[in-house]
Amino acid sequence: MPRSRLPLISLLAFEATARLGKQSAAADELGVTNGAISRHIRNLEMQLDTPLMAGSRRDPGLTVAARKLAQALTPAFNSIDEAFGLISRDKIAILDVACLSSFALRWLIPRLNQFHLLHANIDVRLSTKEPVANFQSRHCDVAILVTDPATRVQSGDKHLFDEMMTVVVSPKLLQNTALQSPAEINALARLTTATRPNAWPIWDASQLNNPVMTTVSSRQFEHYTFAIEAAANGLGACAVPHHLVMDDLASGRLVAPFDPVATGYRYFARHRNSRNAASDIFCDWLQTECLLTFGATQQKAAFGSA
Repeated sequence: MPRSRLPLISLLAFEATARLGKQSAAADELGVTNGAISRHIRNLEMQLDTPLMAGSRRDPGLTVAARKLAQALTPAFNSIDEAFGLISRDKIAILDVACLSSFALRWLIPRLNQFHLLHANIDVRLSTKEPVANFQSRHCDVAILVTDPATRVQSGDKHLFDEMMTVVVSPKLLQNTALQSPAEINALARLTTATRPNAWPIWDASQLNNPVMTTVSSRQFEHYTFAIEAAANGLGACAVPHHLVMDDLASGRLVAPFDPVATGYRYFARHRNSRNAASDIFCDWLQTECLLTFGATQQKAAFGSA
């Protein structure tokens, strides 16, 4: 068939469907409706006079001919992507990243300049609106997400680190209060946050040999940043994910009297289906930075299939 007659839009719709496994995923990647994807595939079948989809309408599969076509199309479109990348390499790429506000303020932003020094042509724009909603509505290229122990991750997700919970206080507070065991931390006011109500329960559950004292005063704050600042100013003790206070601990602004405990939560980075070179570069840098920060023990070789 002459190149002038190639149904490029239909080929693009078919390739995305074959690669992603679902027409709905292809529609999301290409920014069109499911019906548009179906029409393009039917158009391609008519031009080729060959069926490409088999099975039920709700769960179609690829025919033998479709698999052969997909094997040729995907490398071809990848080559086109690379050609565009070569031309636009020196242009500024805007990368929208969604993550939790506490993670952005307390961990990512202090390290983001290191990324910009390495990749001056990538402009990372952070959004601290709810990452999952941001991601599903196509408002970001990369989402930094947190999963509980019962949630399966998706293929292609990049594991960053496993969350650890620690209790921090002001070093000035320890001048007047000797903490010999984790149970004695309950003599101090507990600083809590509305956004993470299970922080202290996770800590308490880990202290099987140190029962919680019956009388515990508490002060609640709207955001972790406020609770951490309150701890630094001697208002009490704060149970907080270790990565949010690791810089304060390194500087001596805060003190963690006891070893941190694992929460079971995991942080990972997820690409949009329409991933690009900038998102790959950022996610690789993020994973490397986490490896350097948290150590090799935090990396799970089988994370993608967990």
